[in-house]
Amino acid sequence: MAKYKVDCDDYTPVQSDKPLNKAGVLNVLKNSKMKKPIVTFSKGEESKKRVLNAALALFSEQGYEKTTMRQIISKSGVLNGSVYYAFKNKEGIYEYVFDLILDRMYTDLDTDGMDLLSVYLMPLAVEMSAVNENKMIAEMIFHAHRSWPISQNMIYRYYDYLCQHYDKMGWPADKERLSRICTVIGGIVRTFCEESFSIGGKEDMKEDLRCIADCVCALMRLPLADVDSVIAKVLSQVDSRKKILEGLSF
Repeated sequence: MAKYKVDCDDYTPVQSDKPLNKAGVLNVLKNSKMKKPIVTFSKGEESKKRVLNAALALFSEQGYEKTTMRQIISKSGVLNGSVYYAFKNKEGIYEYVFDLILDRMYTDLDTDGMDLLSVYLMPLAVEMSAVNENKMIAEMIFHAHRSWPISQNMIYRYYDYLCQHYDKMGWPADKERLSRICTVIGGIVRTFCEESFSIGGKEDMKEDLRCIADCVCALMRLPLADVDSVIAKVLSQVDSRKKILEGLSF
């Protein structure tokens, strides 16, 4: 199987050789009017943690749509006024909750020794696998894709993850082009996740990942190789990971 190493023969030369920060990504994508990604809260805010842990438990048990602010407030034991002072609404709470889920998705991804295509596919396979994990996590990811502030944070996380790997491996990269490609890939993954959610999950993600792999190769001008072997390797890593919501808390 050919490795997806990038050299001057396979890749368009660099336009911007430094990773863009959050402001830089927003600049590049200004036409899409993206807002600044979510900022986490300080660890000392115990009442906020109680609200978020209560919301996380309810979202996990009954899904986003069926969970109400009244249920969150009741389960957290925090005063009504304090909750609304800290969070504007349920959507505001969910932004924090899904930020934690993203942390879990991107934590300890075993990409050592992997080729470039595998690096691209790994977090996408984790997300798509989570959609098939159970109905509640599927609904949570489905809603995340439909929320503009959360979906833009998902795009930034993916972009930042790829930048780190390009820098770590010494691969050349056009970071501005990469940020736009992350947006395109995010849209493709959203389509597959919504389809999977609507039919109650898929037993086999290989065909969807194969389609994404073909798109990545075309967008990033990567040489085609044994895509099926790459997908098999990525899925073997995904299968060994813990469940997304297992032991999750603020």
